[in-house]
Amino acid sequence: MNIDLENIIENITQAKTEKEMSKALKDCLSLLEGKNPDKRILISALKERLINISWVNRMDAQFSNKEGNLRNVHIHDYMNSPVDYTSNRLIRINKIKDYKIRLRQIIDFFDNELEPARTMGLKKEQVYKAFLFLQARFRIFDIITCKSELEIYMFNNSHKSYNSFCEVLCDVNKPETYHNMNILSFASRAEEHNPYQVLIHEIGHALHTVLTHQASVIPESFIEMNKILEVKLENNTIETADVFADIFSVVVMNNSYLAEYNSLIEFFSSKVLELFEYYFDLLIKHALEDLEKLKEEKVDIIWEG
Repeated sequence: MNIDLENIIENITQAKTEKEMSKALKDCLSLLEGKNPDKRILISALKERLINISWVNRMDAQFSNKEGNLRNVHIHDYMNSPVDYTSNRLIRINKIKDYKIRLRQIIDFFDNELEPARTMGLKKEQVYKAFLFLQARFRIFDIITCKSELEIYMFNNSHKSYNSFCEVLCDVNKPETYHNMNILSFASRAEEHNPYQVLIHEIGHALHTVLTHQASVIPESFIEMNKILEVKLENNTIETADVFADIFSVVVMNNSYLAEYNSLIEFFSSKVLELFEYYFDLLIKHALEDLEKLKEEKVDIIWEG
């Protein structure tokens, strides 16, 4: 392999910040857009290196997960997220045309969506502790990872539009299903957005995606349950999906060490909180009983109040 290709690969695999990664990916894109005869060699060699790095980082995560309770959940810290996320988005692509399209998308993400951190984000150890609590109390990751692994990418940046988001990857010809999910966590844009609340809100999005097999769709039972409160919700809307994720965060954080980090809890009466807890207990219990079915079909409960 010539020195130019080796330098590009080395710069991509060693990038620790969004700026370093963007510059390295631009060099890669420039080579692919030129007349260099070694384009396929570059893609093949880069893929191999990215897979190796991803494997090493995953093994590191598993060694820190001594109990094995989060074996299908991978938490990528600030230093690893730029290269691990890039790897996640590139390693399944083989055609040069598609590779260039994806490179432009990733470069745009690093250049135009991320900015210097406005607040302090969570540390990997804090995320791990919170996830262990969620798993011990609700077995929530048995549901979320029943079909695919869950990747958590923690960026040492704020995002211009979001505090975090759940990225659902699916076949463009089959939007009714999904094959992978990533949660991207950023330093919040404002102090009042607590990073625990924001992150667990995204876990709520991951949950309803698994239950319905679609990113913007929530279980019909949640809409029916809210009619008791005279709250009018509709399916297939971002707003309704956010309500589901918010209420999920309220239920799982209430009456725990995480409660102080959720500002929404205080807005609900004890009776309403009991209703929400009852609903999610039923929904989660039903999903856990149907994990095999959930891999292929949506699962919901019949809400009778």
